[in-house]
Amino acid sequence: MLDGPCWPVDGGVRTADAGTSGDLDVSADACTLVANRTFVATQVRECGLTAPGQLSGCYWTLVFKDNGAERQVDWHHSDLLQTLTYQCAGLKISAGRKDLSDAVYSGTYDLTTRTLSWDGVDYVASSADTAIGS
Repeated sequence: MLDGPCWPVDGGVRTADAGTSGDLDVSADACTLVANRTFVATQVRECGLTAPGQLSGCYWTLVFKDNGAERQVDWHHSDLLQTLTYQCAGLKISAGRKDLSDAVYSGTYDLTTRTLSWDGVDYVASSADTAIGS
């Protein structure tokens, strides 16, 4: 489980762990590829101010949950947590409020690099990835 809104900085750049997802089904849509998985930003991002007023850094995360009836993503970015409903069309993901009337965030999953580009930031599946809600 994550400790706080984002993963702490432990140095370096996050890269895909080829062992976390095995062989990818190239016919799968993005919802299948991200379901019940955690994705971590590949580079350190800003995470708000510390008590003395200095910027802190961490790895932003996306936690996708799909229980069969509802698809939600918890997006931990900066010092915020947003819980959004998401849907997919091919390898593209749209997210917004529950009725998706304001699908203002989007992402695309790249099968070759196993990278999820979300709102201009690249994410990879966590090497500590485990199924959520199972």
